[in-house]
Amino acid sequence: MQGLFDGTCLTAFGVSQKPLSLLKLSNMGKTVLHQEDSGLSFWLGCQVDILVAKERLISNMSGATFKVTVPIRFAHCDPAGVVFYPRYFEMISGVVEDWLAEALGWPFSTIVCERKEGLPTVNIDCQFMSPSRLGDVVEFELIVLKLGKSSFTVVISGKNKGVEVLKATHVLVYTSREKSETSRGIPQALREKMLAFCHPQ
Repeated sequence: MQGLFDGTCLTAFGVSQKPLSLLKLSNMGKTVLHQEDSGLSFWLGCQVDILVAKERLISNMSGATFKVTVPIRFAHCDPAGVVFYPRYFEMISGVVEDWLAEALGWPFSTIVCERKEGLPTVNIDCQFMSPSRLGDVVEFELIVLKLGKSSFTVVISGKNKGVEVLKATHVLVYTSREKSETSRGIPQALREKMLAFCHPQ
């Protein structure tokens, strides 16, 4: 598919087949798309913010999931050999850190030490479904639920042998450590990589 973008407006598209993700732009409430009889081009009836349109288009075409496994160690468990629930929050933080480093190429060492920025937690809501024990391996999955200007929400689920262990909704905000941890916009290079993991509701 080839598209023509100008500074403020999405204009016309020439396509070889009907792109479903493009049609979804009509749900934004800011656009009107019309398919011509030939089926080879689309017409946009009103101006839209090009960044919003482009990001929605990319996210509809992606929807990747980051996966990582965590073995349950002795240090995770209480005297009964069951994971002590605060350890799950450490695991959740580790999943986010692994996602940033391995999938996005933005390790915490770069964000915190080199760029003097941060990603503190704003809110986290977690449901615990079943216990994990010493020797188990929990398979974690992460998706991006919402991507804002300076904050983003991820959903992290964990399974043990196919049985759901937990599900967490985690909100983080991008900050400047040189400005008393005040929020700042997510860098565009990082933002574009996060879009690949967006699963908009």
